[in-house]
Amino acid sequence: MDTLGKRAIATACGLACTVLSIPASATVTYTSPGSFAIASVVNDNVLINHTQAIVTLQSNGRVQGLDTLSPVYREAAVRVQRGTLEMTGNTRVIAGLNQSGIEMTTSDHSDVRIGGRAAVHGNIKADFAVIWTDEATATQRLYLQETGVVSGDVTFGGFVRLQDQAVVSGTIRGAMNANLRLDMVGGFVGGSVSLGGLDNHMVNMSGGTIAGSLGGAPSYVEINISGGYIRQGLRSSGAYDGVIRGGYIDGGVAITNYVAGGSNLTVRGGRFETTASDWLFALTEQYSDNSPSTLKVCGGQFGYYEPGTGVLIDGKTNLQVYGAGLTYSGGVLSGTLQDGSPINVALTFGPSWTGTFTITPVAVGKPTC
Repeated sequence: MDTLGKRAIATACGLACTVLSIPASATVTYTSPGSFAIASVVNDNVLINHTQAIVTLQSNGRVQGLDTLSPVYREAAVRVQRGTLEMTGNTRVIAGLNQSGIEMTTSDHSDVRIGGRAAVHGNIKADFAVIWTDEATATQRLYLQETGVVSGDVTFGGFVRLQDQAVVSGTIRGAMNANLRLDMVGGFVGGSVSLGGLDNHMVNMSGGTIAGSLGGAPSYVEINISGGYIRQGLRSSGAYDGVIRGGYIDGGVAITNYVAGGSNLTVRGGRFETTASDWLFALTEQYSDNSPSTLKVCGGQFGYYEPGTGVLIDGKTNLQVYGAGLTYSGGVLSGTLQDGSPINVALTFGPSWTGTFTITPVAVGKPTC
């Protein structure tokens, strides 16, 4: 450290916390347990590589990554191989040329928390994740909160939570051969949430805005949408299981299932709109196995402002609708859904449809499908 002209001073965080002011140009490493704080400018790459190392950027701390002329895999201004990075206050991580802002690719545990008015100028990447089942067991975890900003894309395998007024200016995508769970209770995604790779993903959305679309290439996705706004629709060629109980999906829903197992989707609420020439809600089972897709509808507001060409059911897909006074006549489904929402939309069964269509009379009240 001395040969690089590094100066350490004790701060109010206690003797176990070190604050660095580093004008040097070699990688700064944290490979021992403890709490460390960076409150000044580091013109260098930072590596965190200990499960009990907690590095906090605070005050006006900044890490300026080093340019590299030849892109190198896992090259980043801050690489969290093991341990924790926390960004608070008005701190910054700035990627150099051919770098990610933060890289978290590891088979061990790494956490990153971006809050306050902190910002990452560059992409965040974690493209490896061993099998995990929930937040507690995820090997990589990313928390975006308060008014933290990521000026770039997030390519991730692991757990991501977006809340408050936090922003990802680009796209959130699942890394290849890695599972992504996104919990979105607030915040803003400037691009899309793109899931694919024939991997297993999960999206829990109760707030916030996705300015692009939710969906992507063939994969297996479990969803629970109870709030928030998706501006350009849910559009995917994967299998979707779960419940839509609230929120606003503009741009329509178009799921064409090209993977084994089929989709099993329940709509209990929410608002759905589209464009004049597009489907409002389309579910098509295209995979040639014996597992049909199933859509259950007992609530929701369908096309009150712009219904487009209505609802499309095609392939081996079953449609079950629950409500009072429901009829299907002249290609139009009308009546009252179980949650009390009126429905009056065109319903088309495509040329390859081989499923079933049932209307189940139930009293108006709390959706139970």
